[in-house]
Amino acid sequence: MIAACRTVRTVALGLWAGGAIFFSFLTTPRIFHVLRDQLPHNPPPGVAGLTPEVGLRLAGDTVGAVFPSYFAAQIAVGAMAVGAGLLAGRHGRWSRSVLALSIVALAIVTLHGLTVYPHSTRILDEHYQAADAGDAARAASLRKTFGMWHGVSQMLNLVAILTVVVALVLAALPADDRAASAATPLRPWVEEFQAVEHRATGENAEEQLRLADQLRLGDLDRLE
Repeated sequence: MIAACRTVRTVALGLWAGGAIFFSFLTTPRIFHVLRDQLPHNPPPGVAGLTPEVGLRLAGDTVGAVFPSYFAAQIAVGAMAVGAGLLAGRHGRWSRSVLALSIVALAIVTLHGLTVYPHSTRILDEHYQAADAGDAARAASLRKTFGMWHGVSQMLNLVAILTVVVALVLAALPADDRAASAATPLRPWVEEFQAVEHRATGENAEEQLRLADQLRLGDLDRLE
C-alpha cells in the first residue's frame, strides 16, 4: 500500500512538472513567436492585414483559451500528489518535505488560477476595448497595469514549477527505512537469546535461563 502511494505520488509530480514546463517554456513562447513575429512578415495565402499587434492579440487569445485547462490539470495532479502523500504517511526520509512542497505548490496554483489570472485577463480585455474605442491614454494605462499583473502571474507560475520539481527530485530519492536499519544490528543478539532458551534443559536449565534473561536485558539497553 505504501509503495503504491509513493509510486502514484511520484507519477503525479512528474506529470505536474513535465506538463507545466512544456506549456510554459516550449508551447507558449512558440505560439507567440509564430503569430506575432513570423506570420506577419510571411503571411499564408489568403491572409491579409496580419500585423505584429494583431498577431500578439491572437497569440494571447490562443494561450488564454488553454489556461483554464492548464490550471485545472495542475490542480488535479496536485491533489493526486497530496492525497498519495497523505496516504504514504511518514515512511521515507523525505516524505514530509515532499508532502509540504506539494501542498505549497497546489496552494500557489489554485490561488493563481482563481485570482491573479482572471484579474489580469479582465485588465487585458479592458485594454483592448479602450484601444478599439480610440482611447489611447486609457489603453496605455491599462497596458501598463496588465504588464504588472502579468509579471506577478509569471512569478507565481515559476515558483510553482520550481517547488514541484524539488518535490519530484526528493520523491524520486531511495526510501530510507530507518526502523529496519535500526533493528538489523540486534538480530544476532535475539538469535543468541533464542538459542540459549532452546538449550535450557537439564540441571543447569535455571542458570541458562538466567543468562538468557541477561542477554535480553542487554538487548533492551542497546535499544535505549
